[in-house]
Amino acid sequence: MNPLHWASEGGHLASVQLLLDRKSFDVNLGTRLPYSRGDFLANKGVVPLMLASRGGYCSIVELLLSHQAEVDKMDNDGQVFKLILKHI
Repeated sequence: MNPLHWASEGGHLASVQLLLDRKSFDVNLGTRLPYSRGDFLANKGVVPLMLASRGGYCSIVELLLSHQAEVDKMDNDGQVFKLILKHI
């Protein structure tokens, strides 16, 4: 995972804003994500928008959307942001 993924997952709004302002990372880039159970990595294709929405970080979701995060982006398990959104 890259810093944008970690900041989005952790709810660090200021860090997400800084990374987006610097255009350091592609907001729609899926990456390798550790499973919540186990020590191994799997290529899940999860994007920052999914991580922020799963964590309930509405401000980060709005920020990512304002930077053209794709709402129809699908991870490798077939989950889409729109389906995850129901959790917040």
